Amino acid sequence: MQKKEFSLSYYFDEIERRGEEKVQIKGERDLPASVTPVPTTAALSVLKALMGAEEQALPLTALARHTRLKIGLCQEIVEQIRSEGLVEIKPDDETGNDLVYLTEKGADIL
Repeated sequence: MQKKEFSLSYYFDEIERRGEEKVQIKGERDLPASVTPVPTTAALSVLKALMGAEEQALPLTALARHTRLKIGLCQEIVEQIRSEGLVEIKPDDETGNDLVYLTEKGADIL
């Protein structure tokens, strides 16, 4: 049996059509109670900010500033999309801070 692949716009249309109902997205799993589901638009904002950054990487604080998200929410979003393989977190040897890098998989979404 062949798996069906749907575009991201399909999911946006489905969310809008269903209103407040939860949409089960392919590959979505139950998250622990400590993890808040991330709005798709916020996750896309993070990915777009990284796509436009030099070397497709930013420190978390700069990423939060660029996306106009609170640092805590931005960190939650980064953790969620990291678990999906869309970004990587690597230490910056020059500053000692962690940098959030856009992965090839994350770039393919955009």
